[in-house]
Amino acid sequence: MTRMLATITTTTSHPQNMIEKIAQQYAVDLPPNHTVRSGDFVTIRPEHVLTHDNTGAVISKFKSIGAAQFKNSRQPVFALDHDVQNKTEKNLNKYATIEAFASQNSVDFYPAGRGIGHQVMVEEGYAFPGTLTVASDSHSNMYGGIGALGTPIVRTDAAAIWATGQTWWQVPPVVKVELKNQLAPGVTGKDVIITLCSVFNKDEVLNTAIEFTGEGVRALGIEDRLAIANMTTEWGALAGVFPIDDITRAYYEKRVHVLDRTRFLNKNIPPVPAGQEFIHPRINHERIEAVVKKGIVADEGAAYAKHLTLDLATVSPYISGPNSVKVAQPVADLKEVKVNKAYLVSCVNSRASDLRQAAAVVRGKKIAEGVEFYVAAASSEVQAEVEETGDWQALMEAGATPLPAGCGPCVGLGTGLLLDGEVGISATNRNFKGRMGSPKALAYLASPAVVAASAISGRIIAPIALASQDNVPQPATSIVTFSNQSSAQEESDEGSTSSEATITGFPAQLKGELLFCHADNLNTDGIYPGNPELVRDLVDARGREKLTDRTGWNATISLASGRVQVSREGLPDKVYRVGGLGKSIQELWVAGGLEGWNKNSSNGNGNNDHELNHGENVASSAVSPLEKQQRAERDRLLLEWDSRANYRTDLAESAKALERASSFPARLFTKEALLAATSAARSSSPSPASSAPKGSAPTKYIPITAVVLSWKRREGTKAVVAHLKKYPFIQEILVWNNNPDVVISVHDFEPLASTNGTTTSGATGPRTTSALGGPLITVFNSVANLHDFSKYTTCTLARFDHCYIQDDDWINLTLDSMYALFVTQPDTLVTSTMPAMHAQQRRWMFSNPQIGLHTGFAWLGAGSFMSKKDVFKFLMQLGGSNLWKERVQLSDLFFSLWRNQYPTVLSQALAPLDQSSSWSGRIDQWSVVYEHMTDAMVRITTMLSGLGIVNGSPHRVGAKVDFVAEEEEPLFKDRLSRSSCSNDKCLFQTSSDMFPMPEQVRWPADPQSRDILAHETRFRALEQSNTESVAMHTYHYAVDQDLSTCWRSLKSMEKGSFFGLYFILPLLDLGENARSLELWTFSTSTLQTLQSHMIIKASVDGVQWMVCVGGKEVKPGSLRVTDLNCKDVGVKVGIQLDTRNIQYLRFEMADAAAEPIEICGIRVGEMML
Repeated sequence: MTRMLATITTTTSHPQNMIEKIAQQYAVDLPPNHTVRSGDFVTIRPEHVLTHDNTGAVISKFKSIGAAQFKNSRQPVFALDHDVQNKTEKNLNKYATIEAFASQNSVDFYPAGRGIGHQVMVEEGYAFPGTLTVASDSHSNMYGGIGALGTPIVRTDAAAIWATGQTWWQVPPVVKVELKNQLAPGVTGKDVIITLCSVFNKDEVLNTAIEFTGEGVRALGIEDRLAIANMTTEWGALAGVFPIDDITRAYYEKRVHVLDRTRFLNKNIPPVPAGQEFIHPRINHERIEAVVKKGIVADEGAAYAKHLTLDLATVSPYISGPNSVKVAQPVADLKEVKVNKAYLVSCVNSRASDLRQAAAVVRGKKIAEGVEFYVAAASSEVQAEVEETGDWQALMEAGATPLPAGCGPCVGLGTGLLLDGEVGISATNRNFKGRMGSPKALAYLASPAVVAASAISGRIIAPIALASQDNVPQPATSIVTFSNQSSAQEESDEGSTSSEATITGFPAQLKGELLFCHADNLNTDGIYPGNPELVRDLVDARGREKLTDRTGWNATISLASGRVQVSREGLPDKVYRVGGLGKSIQELWVAGGLEGWNKNSSNGNGNNDHELNHGENVASSAVSPLEKQQRAERDRLLLEWDSRANYRTDLAESAKALERASSFPARLFTKEALLAATSAARSSSPSPASSAPKGSAPTKYIPITAVVLSWKRREGTKAVVAHLKKYPFIQEILVWNNNPDVVISVHDFEPLASTNGTTTSGATGPRTTSALGGPLITVFNSVANLHDFSKYTTCTLARFDHCYIQDDDWINLTLDSMYALFVTQPDTLVTSTMPAMHAQQRRWMFSNPQIGLHTGFAWLGAGSFMSKKDVFKFLMQLGGSNLWKERVQLSDLFFSLWRNQYPTVLSQALAPLDQSSSWSGRIDQWSVVYEHMTDAMVRITTMLSGLGIVNGSPHRVGAKVDFVAEEEEPLFKDRLSRSSCSNDKCLFQTSSDMFPMPEQVRWPADPQSRDILAHETRFRALEQSNTESVAMHTYHYAVDQDLSTCWRSLKSMEKGSFFGLYFILPLLDLGENARSLELWTFSTSTLQTLQSHMIIKASVDGVQWMVCVGGKEVKPGSLRVTDLNCKDVGVKVGIQLDTRNIQYLRFEMADAAAEPIEICGIRVGEMML
């Protein structure tokens, strides 16, 4: 048996139950010494507030009440979970709008596919033991499973919390539900709550909050508790809270370790500065110990409205329905009922233990003929866990249909809804008529094991281990109703007169005749009923015949205290107690409603800022408006940096890519070929690659020296080096170890190389090379951390004329395609970055033809190709400047800008090898990025303007010659490659650019015009889309082998515009006899455009093109082209597409498209891109 955690003595004047204690903790502006009790109206500032797909409606409400900004952007959480199967343009735009709003306001955002919002709230610690967390969804009761007070709010309340940080709440009556003994094997928390809903089915807990107690609680795991708390909603309660005990503590101790392993998957968690330990902002040892020490439990003598008991030993597998949670019976008693559909989805029963129970039932069996079994995990984390244990595979092998993590059929959305006359059995939480499909269908609820067994047998049945039970017991229950909870607390008029205080403008009393409108079976709009004793007295005295009865009873209501004195004709006066109207309601009243209240609060006339309870502070009101704007912009950028489109989160796919060999054959990099290429590169004449036509394939390949900046861990560097050695064009690897506390030796890489390798030591450091012709490896151990500067100094030591540089915390899975692009333009800077950051970098393009400015910023950490001559020039620029040490160390923020050339940046998913810490201790701050970039731009603008003075100090004489006046070729407008294909065998190209051209926004020649934020604003004014929609439809989604993600042109494509592919080697060299093509899209207009307006072209060199014809076949979601034949356009003889030299494919618009086009996948031959 577990023990309950230690408790503390209450500091209030009256005993409180657990619900009242948590409400007291989160109530604000209480009168001095006021004890929060059931019935009180209080102003609450909840820890967090969740909205889901309804966020769009809350946004509208937020704007309609006059709100301009969030009170505290750390308080809200957005999680898309309801309609996640809906891929229509309307829904995707809705989701994109919500994501954009989250990014603009620095709100934590979880995209479709991450999981059901309530599950995410628990997994990520937004709902935490002892806290008050609300959601604009009825199943926020689920948070009670971990000891939090979770309760639903309406959208207006959510908008109010966004705007002011707070809302009002009436503390409901509290019911104690005592659970005795423990469950029999195979009986679950779902059976418990179905039993409670069916036994106590006379609204015994309607509009109450429930506290679960008793020794039976200690035998329930967290996932059973979550299931029970979740369905207290269907039972009629506003909350259902379990105690915080050793079970809770053990769960969170485990969560700490889970989150430590998976933190880089959560893009809402900022990177950790180098050298610092990762501490999750919400789930960490310190916070766990704090809640344990606090020990929130009910005081002895605390008041309850009712006391219910249930003997868990008498609970058996129960099934509720059809079409009601109030009607239930043991599965064993149910007559044979055939099923058509079975569901294991929703926030109540799709956690790992639920899926394991179902998998144990179906393992080795098949779903019954004629039955459809739908399964969805509660979250992506849950699915990963059950995939690892093999339980997910067992369900799939049995014939289950997988659905994405989300609500889906539970809320009547997506695949597999019930049709007329069908019968469904579900592990969801509601079986109301028509909720899961047709109102003419029948829906039953049961535990995951019963659902799985029914899917196997084709009829409702319990698993064999449970179905054989004889003499199923009837649940043993009891109920005690206290006559009046207020009497238990005994009005306490003398104990807390301060509760009767009213604010200016609010009436102290209301007087008048009572009208009695009798009604039964109130819906949730009647969520706060009045005093039941007064209602009983009215019924006894006046009856129920009249729908509206003028009673002749006169009442005097003290609004603040809730004291109601009634003068009754022919009867003595009587005093009743209802909930007093606290300060929050009074303020709403005086302000004329929520909109007025919000305006007063926003203007500083309302309540002062408060801290969130675990230390997250709101912004200081002393900050200037400009600085607030800059801070908001930097926070937004940080979220964009970590947005969902930025990282390759499919680790299994990354693992496959790591095993992939380079597509370039070693024969292209023999000594003879490389010597010729090196000689050409070092000659003063242009290299064959650079003198080729624009955009053409290279005639020669060039050797590369890889520079690896090691500054984290030896193991990471070893993994990077091992990966780089697979590529034959990497002929040398230089490792610069920036961590003076760790010594790296060439011997660290010997297990990764040939055992016949030799090691030497020279002036430049120890080297090792493979006797089999692998790259030469040199290691440099620095005595101090030189940061990014060391990458450039190390490149100058390279044997070859071109360097590839990267940090040690990334694995570049698209190195072949980046190299193929680089050798077509070896004088340029070629790099890649994440989609959201790519959008930002496009705004960091700076052009001014008058002074010869044409440059742009590029982040280089994940892998970049560059010319060594550019590096030498950059070091000369640094030497001639007066930059101080700290800025020289962060050279990455100057290099690309001081090249005075536009970088070539590919937008694609990156693969983080390790994100436990980020660039460096300072660079994680966006203010530093802006500061350094501004400095770089002021200096280059000064030089190009001929002023020669920077910050009062002269640059090197003649420094202007360090900045090339002419834009290098290919010109920026001619660069068509946008992203690498996920198989690394091609690049996605298109003439449709998502962004304005750099020359459309002029950077001022005045070096003191250093407002980069204003420069960004000018770019944004010309953009047809925002950063978030770009990330949702980025280029690499066309070639990421995932048909659920799509590139979208964002603007209609004109006649002659195109998208297409550049293959790193000719098609047949890649093993493709490409006589067929297939383009996937879920856009009807795109399919029509492709079918009627698309011309397919092929090329050997990217200059001269052949027109290809073939049979077009339109299928649902795709266009297939077969029997391709490509004809000469007048330059060459007719060529078939399977010719060895074909290296380019282009899909060109013969006429202007009416709408933007959308491409979700491309197949060439048998090669899926």
